[in-house]
Amino acid sequence: MDEIKDKSFILDDNNILKKNRLEKLENIKNMGINPYPTKFIRTDNLKNIKTRFSNYSSEEPSEELIKVSGRIVSIRKMGKAAFINIKDWYDKIQVYIRKDFLGDENFNLFKEIDLSDIIGIDGNIFKTKTGELTVLAKKLTLLSKSLRALPIVKEKENVDGEKIKFDDVSDLEFKYRQRYVDLNIDDHSREVFEKRSKIINFIRNYLTNLNFLEVETPIMQTLSGGAAARPFSTYHNALNMPLYLRIAPELYLKRLIAGGMDRVFEIGRNFRNEGISTRHNPEFTMLELYQSLADYYDMMDLAENMVKETLSYINDGNLKIKYGNYDLDFGKKWNRIKMEDLFKKYAGFGFEYLDDLAGMRNMADKLNIKYENNATIQKIYDQILEDKIEPYLIEPTIVYDFPKAWSPLSKEKFDNPTIAERFEIYIVSRELGNAYSELNNPLEQRKRMEEQAEMKLKGDDEACDVDYDYIRALEYGLSPCGGLGIGIDRLVMLLTNSQSIRDVIFFPHMKPEI
Repeated sequence: MDEIKDKSFILDDNNILKKNRLEKLENIKNMGINPYPTKFIRTDNLKNIKTRFSNYSSEEPSEELIKVSGRIVSIRKMGKAAFINIKDWYDKIQVYIRKDFLGDENFNLFKEIDLSDIIGIDGNIFKTKTGELTVLAKKLTLLSKSLRALPIVKEKENVDGEKIKFDDVSDLEFKYRQRYVDLNIDDHSREVFEKRSKIINFIRNYLTNLNFLEVETPIMQTLSGGAAARPFSTYHNALNMPLYLRIAPELYLKRLIAGGMDRVFEIGRNFRNEGISTRHNPEFTMLELYQSLADYYDMMDLAENMVKETLSYINDGNLKIKYGNYDLDFGKKWNRIKMEDLFKKYAGFGFEYLDDLAGMRNMADKLNIKYENNATIQKIYDQILEDKIEPYLIEPTIVYDFPKAWSPLSKEKFDNPTIAERFEIYIVSRELGNAYSELNNPLEQRKRMEEQAEMKLKGDDEACDVDYDYIRALEYGLSPCGGLGIGIDRLVMLLTNSQSIRDVIFFPHMKPEI
């Protein structure tokens, strides 16, 4: 009870406006009206209603009785009449209220109605003298009494003449913490999340049409593997054992290829116990797919084509988009460049320091790269990549041929065993995806996993354990296959011109309100 009392400020029970609405709620109950009824059957959503009656031009009400619903976003009272606007997810429409049409009892209910209440209207369509399509209300049904009003969005023009929000509604913490308010008042947020849904559905259909099967793999796993990341841990009481929220579904998906499946994919949540930034959320959505008899070159083509087709679908066939200050053309062939060539071009050296920590630190110092005292060679390379190279990777770019030591699940190149058949996708300086020619040699995989386990014992909390069951699956035989992972949240950011990952996740992680 103390905890509930301590946080009661969230409900704002002492707010005088809320108390006024609570009084109206009691008045409505005293009328014998349920302010939270079970159901309301509408004719159609507001967008479809307006489309269907778009050619209606008479000031006389239509013969057809319609039933619509929505949240009240404006009220203009005029004695025994009023104009209100209601809004649903799809559109908004004007409603004309008159006492002589509603009757005394229903009009008395209307007098207890406030902004943000959700109502149903039975009525007829007509056009006002100003030409606005309007519903003449014959009956009003209260569907949900709102105990607090939605904020009113205030706007002003900036120096470029664009309208911008300048009140609490535009506060980012407010938007992320109270997404249910944000969706009601910010049409742009609604558009972003609609596009997110369409993007995911398109990718799902795109892969299904290529004969990929959508599958589901465990989210709680006995070992954390499939990526280099710190996991979240939990505990299974019945089995009396620790479990980890998955950092990647990779090892289970490849078990399915070992089981004889030809092409599989999963779109699901991954969890990594790492920092939060504009590009990172500890819970995020990934697409991972695996195709037998394919290699990383096939994955390059698949990734490029899939992203282009997705963009074309949600952007009305246009493959040119704006992201921040950048104008991007996805219609062109994506750049493909070896990682070592990037280092030589922008950092002045290649992979000659893969086994030379002192030399690597010396080069980092010359480049003014900051790194931890216990940083490994790979972490220093990663920091140089982030600071000195990624800023130049604006146009869609496939960076391929990574050091094998950084890629414990990737097949090495036959003609150069120090290099892995791996690539990453970069657009506007951000990694979008990762792919391999998958390692299917069980002896080599066991060796690499055991090396990872040794690194973990030495304090690398991102290193993986040895997954002996996965190795056993490889011993039965895993066909050559290519694998690809794409961050769905980052893809949505890119295709909706969203600058933060929190803008494309309904409920991003935040500290509790205190």
